Amino acid sequence: MLAFGMRLVNDPRVLVTTTPRPVTRRVLFGILWNEALAEERQVNVNEALVLYNRLAALSEKIPEYRPFALVNRSKIYLQNGSYDKCIKDCTEVINNTSAPLEQIQKALGNRGHAFLYLRRILDTSNDLNELEKTVVVPQDIWATTMVLKARYMMAINNRPEARRALNSVLEENVNKTLQNQVKQWMDLI
Repeated sequence: MLAFGMRLVNDPRVLVTTTPRPVTRRVLFGILWNEALAEERQVNVNEALVLYNRLAALSEKIPEYRPFALVNRSKIYLQNGSYDKCIKDCTEVINNTSAPLEQIQKALGNRGHAFLYLRRILDTSNDLNELEKTVVVPQDIWATTMVLKARYMMAINNRPEARRALNSVLEENVNKTLQNQVKQWMDLI
């Protein structure tokens, strides 16, 4: 979705204005953000990654937007198997004292999953403990935390605790997609 006086040319990442007024960084960030989310929804993760890279570079000039760009880019890195890059982006968000709590929670979850894929069990456990401390109300982030906890418990061969974590998600009112994923995990235990 573009503001009046703006259009995209052949390459959807190149912005051209039809007005003499320059586009502010914040407006450009919003345009690129919507494009990246659209690419991600269409499962064009490579295109989304290109856009998130541009957003991360642009966010260096807009610090309050940086955690959002890095968390979403870390999610793409996690999906692509670039675990070290995911960990780097997440660590920057976690160490950013002005980052919103929700972004820190997402970064802890993404980094915990990356650590788990790299078999860094102690690091996964540390992120899981930090994440559990920050979650107050059952919500999608809490449910993601419980899924991470279940995966961690499976990694250390504690099946009963893994089942308990997944059952707690099924008992809460979380979105259907997450519930279906949890049910698939339950079948594996």
